[in-house]
Amino acid sequence: METEYFWWDLEESTFKGVLYDSINMYFLHDHHYKNWEEFKAADPHMAYAHLTYVRFDALEQQFVDLRVIPQMLGAKEIPLPSTVQNINRYDWLKSIVDLALFRFSSLRDIAFHFVNEVLEINLPDHKLNIKQLSKALRENHPEILEHLKFIDQTGVPLRQDRNERAHKGFCNLYTANSTPKCTTRKIKQPCVMLQIRLLAA
Repeated sequence: METEYFWWDLEESTFKGVLYDSINMYFLHDHHYKNWEEFKAADPHMAYAHLTYVRFDALEQQFVDLRVIPQMLGAKEIPLPSTVQNINRYDWLKSIVDLALFRFSSLRDIAFHFVNEVLEINLPDHKLNIKQLSKALRENHPEILEHLKFIDQTGVPLRQDRNERAHKGFCNLYTANSTPKCTTRKIKQPCVMLQIRLLAA
């Protein structure tokens, strides 16, 4: 099994550098605002930068949280020792697939929230979807819209598999004679590759 993999983050992002420079040494604990509304009224530009930072940090953290997936795939010992009961290969693989489906598919939702916050579109959570974002971005931000459409379409199979897995299970990893066999539909997504790589290890 390969030992080299992406150590995901957004450290090289130009946007991150600009954002950090804009906030610089501004710390909320140095200012005695009673609540968010008081802060926003006193310094609206810094309040905007702070909200943008919070959303960007959530987006970056979602990439960082992907790091544990190859770490889990690189487990040196299966069954995995546990003080309760050792975790066998089958349950370990299912856990990795579940985690991959959840974390990869969540990237789209967090990206939507990020754009909604930064561009101050102010869509409520229940309306934060590609259709509503298209209406808001089509005229003034077509390039951003195209990126969001790409993210949205890329994640469709992952979200479908996440929902299918959550509601009715989606994979019989072993046949009657214990031969590994995945029964999900064929989709070229990272979660499927995780299954193949671990089973082949």
